[in-house]
Amino acid sequence: MAVGEYPQLSRNVALINGSSNGTLNMNNGGTNSTILDIEVKRKGWKSFWGLCNDDICKKIKWTARTATNNGSNKTTEMWTASALYNVLFWVPLGKKNYYTNAAWGNSAQDNAPGGLMGDIFSDNMETQGTFLAKELIFLLSGDKPTFNININNFTLMPSYSAADLRFPNKNLYMKWDDQYLCGKTPFDYVYAPSTNQDHAYVSEDGSQWFENELRCNSNNLPTYINPIMSGSSSICTSGQYSIVSCLPVSNVTWSALPTGIISFSGTGSQVTVTRVNSGSVTISASVISCNNTYIQTVSKSITVGTAKPGPINWEWNAPPNRVMLDVDDVPGATSYKWYLNGTLKATTTSSYYHLPMSGNVSCGNFYYFGVRAVSSCGTSPESYIGAEMPPCGFAYNVSPNPGSDNIKIESLYDVD
Repeated sequence: MAVGEYPQLSRNVALINGSSNGTLNMNNGGTNSTILDIEVKRKGWKSFWGLCNDDICKKIKWTARTATNNGSNKTTEMWTASALYNVLFWVPLGKKNYYTNAAWGNSAQDNAPGGLMGDIFSDNMETQGTFLAKELIFLLSGDKPTFNININNFTLMPSYSAADLRFPNKNLYMKWDDQYLCGKTPFDYVYAPSTNQDHAYVSEDGSQWFENELRCNSNNLPTYINPIMSGSSSICTSGQYSIVSCLPVSNVTWSALPTGIISFSGTGSQVTVTRVNSGSVTISASVISCNNTYIQTVSKSITVGTAKPGPINWEWNAPPNRVMLDVDDVPGATSYKWYLNGTLKATTTSSYYHLPMSGNVSCGNFYYFGVRAVSSCGTSPESYIGAEMPPCGFAYNVSPNPGSDNIKIESLYDVD
């Protein structure tokens, strides 16, 4: 891609090799068919000079079959009559069978729609793989095995699994289209070919789909849109907010929580947000897509005007004869104005202030402490709290009294 053509939006998409129309991989013989058979026959009288073909006349027989799509079937059948093979393949002497149940919805994974073991995999297995296995067995035992292999178009990754579909009634053979994807997969979209392809193979169509995503080519993208909200994180009086996606949208519902802080004007994918009061608010936009069957909601938290600080925390701190005041930080605030009974006492850049007692407050009296936040949008309303100072006449309790050694002194008043 050329400079300046990098994607501005992001979507989670999957490019799979299995079809979405239910096409099965049948070239491996279908269900319950042999895909691998290995035999090592006994020699001489042990095999009745080659006339016996039962398992008892063989040192080893391994058979692997595709699964059934109904009930269960024997997918692996083993027979060993050689201690060497028992140790080599970690199997017990005699016969051992493995059974496999049909997958969801009476569907077998081995020939389900999906990325398949195509020519590259099967050719390598039938040539290099078979050759190496035969040589290994021959070197260990001096016996030459016979191999029958039929793994061409064996399903490696079912489409259902590759797309991470999540339906209550699972079925590996199911057909699905764009509409089915809405809310049924963690991906924003899944690109699937019309016919099953080799696993891990990138086709020309797949490459084109991927390029369309990168270029945000709306003429070739599906209707599933994955919107994002564009707009400032703060406004003083008003601002524009819009839904941005590769495809245009019009069916959008706007809302805000808490209510009473902003108002909306306009409809569709772009609205004007106007300040009603100051504070923090979350704007949400619900976008209906997928042929009006799926709702996607995107949200953005913003600061409107200069939020009112608070609540105020205070503490009588004697000594060193001060009242400590503080509030939580206000988003966007650059300074704070502190008040005593409505009179400005100080301006700080931090959200706390230590008010000297001298000339300001005295014990036993009632006062109002207030604070306003200042930002680029102006000064907030005042937040205040009424507080009664501790009494002046401190009284103490001494125990034990009288005492001849150590004594304990406690104030009779709670000091905040």
